[in-house]
Amino acid sequence: MKHIKIVDTIATFGNAEKYISYEAKFEQFMNREFGLTRIKELDPLAIVKKYNLKGIVFGNYVSQEERYFFLFKIEKQLSLLASLKGSNNLGKGILIIAFGSQGMAKANAHYNPSKQLINLNRGRKSRYTDILKGESSFIHEYGHFIDFTTGTNDKTVNVHFPSKLALEPSGNKKSVYIAKTLQPIIKDIEYMNGIKHSHYLSLNIEIFARLFEAAITHHAYNSNHRLRNYLDRSYTEEHYYPEMKIIQHNLDKRCIQILKNF
Repeated sequence: MKHIKIVDTIATFGNAEKYISYEAKFEQFMNREFGLTRIKELDPLAIVKKYNLKGIVFGNYVSQEERYFFLFKIEKQLSLLASLKGSNNLGKGILIIAFGSQGMAKANAHYNPSKQLINLNRGRKSRYTDILKGESSFIHEYGHFIDFTTGTNDKTVNVHFPSKLALEPSGNKKSVYIAKTLQPIIKDIEYMNGIKHSHYLSLNIEIFARLFEAAITHHAYNSNHRLRNYLDRSYTEEHYYPEMKIIQHNLDKRCIQILKNF
């Protein structure tokens, strides 16, 4: 597996190929489950270039099978976002995607704004047939990336995340649109009461990322059936994802517009 060197971030570059062999059964699995026959054509360099990322990083203990499986699934999610955005420029030349490299305890994934890095945890998996722990959290973390980057580039506001301004929208058009999109959710007493037990879940920043994830996934499930295998819908049972509110307020369309504007 080729590695992408990053000059101004702290990252761990994988060395798994030194001691983990490539299993023939993995190729059979990918062919059987996904119809993929040319696994080695999943090139991180090509994905970085296509979606204007700054880099892809793998942890030391991520196996070859996990890497290829991750590349396969993350490319599908990038493809979905690009198709909705109408552009492949998702990373803006600054976003780094890490897998099993920069993990945080008890988190499936996280966004690090200081490094402009989204890390997706691998979990403690022993076989590629297991569901990778954080790979379906990418769209959620990408919502954080949009929120932060929009606010940082807006010199008319004094916050990095425009979602913080939901009650008093200000700034340029992009910042105001993000803030106003959040209003129907944070003004919904029933929804907010359902998450008031958690300070973290009640943060506007976190609500926006959950809204963005649920909106994009909701849209994909209803308009692009072929991508269902690459998106996680298990969260719909959780009350803190505003699924019904998306339908009631057309927030999926608003979130897609935020993506288009980004």
